[in-house]
Amino acid sequence: MEKDNKLDNLDSEIRKRLNKTIEKREPSVKQTKTDVTVMSDNTYAQGKIVRLPSSSDTQDVGMINRWRARQLESNNNLEAAKVIFDTELAQLKHQAEAAVLESKTFWTGKSAEITELIKNYLQDALGNIEISRMETTNRLLKKATEQATRQLIEIQSSDLPQVMKDLLTDDIVKGLENTKDRIRSNELGKKYSLD
Repeated sequence: MEKDNKLDNLDSEIRKRLNKTIEKREPSVKQTKTDVTVMSDNTYAQGKIVRLPSSSDTQDVGMINRWRARQLESNNNLEAAKVIFDTELAQLKHQAEAAVLESKTFWTGKSAEITELIKNYLQDALGNIEISRMETTNRLLKKATEQATRQLIEIQSSDLPQVMKDLLTDDIVKGLENTKDRIRSNELGKKYSLD
């Protein structure tokens, strides 16, 4: 048994020396026992002995993590900007559509109003023209009748034989009727392109 104890002591002595030698060669690696330890790949171990990263490893991991965080933040900002842009674009489209609809409605109303004004103006102008044409027609008919009446009076007061008076009276009456028909049908205006 003594021999076994000596072997165990020798074995533990060799282990201690080996551990001291390893510690001298790798001073940045320490063996420790903690409640919570952060490992280089961002995982956690509880109550276990873990290798703590060296300061250069920590700087590299920190830079990578900061870069990843900035990239994630940049992506988030880009997504937020895209959502804002899409929302504003949709709002502008809606406003433009509303403005076009309002403009169409306004100009449709204006055109109806202007159409009604033009229609009223034309009806008034055409009515005035018809009234003027009727007055002219009546004046011409009256003038033709007066002229024919004067001629008939002259014929009746003349010394001509009765047969001649009757023929001339018939011609004057026929001429008066033809003149009245031409005045009423506006043949003079058509003849001289007055329409």
